[in-house]
Amino acid sequence: MIYVDTIMHCTANAQERQRIGSTLFCHMWADIGGTGDLHAMAKRLGVPDESFVSRRGYGHYTITPDQRKLAVAYGVKEVDMAEWVRTHKPPPRSNHSGGEPKY
Repeated sequence: MIYVDTIMHCTANAQERQRIGSTLFCHMWADIGGTGDLHAMAKRLGVPDESFVSRRGYGHYTITPDQRKLAVAYGVKEVDMAEWVRTHKPPPRSNHSGGEPKY
């Protein structure tokens, strides 16, 4: 399953806001074992590979509100990230090779 959280205001520096391409953003991530589906969805939405980051074992994309709206139309589930984190264990770290983004 792939998820998106609520839209937030970017309080990062100007360089980070430029990378995101918006002052508003949200996160898109997947359950354990769903990284391939996550990358495929990001590609379908036109999200650049550079938007993928992994922190504390959770890989996610930073996406814009327009990308979020499209993701939800494609079946991505809207959730509260804080609640999701409380109820899920972090996925194991992965050593990727090949064409997928590295994390």
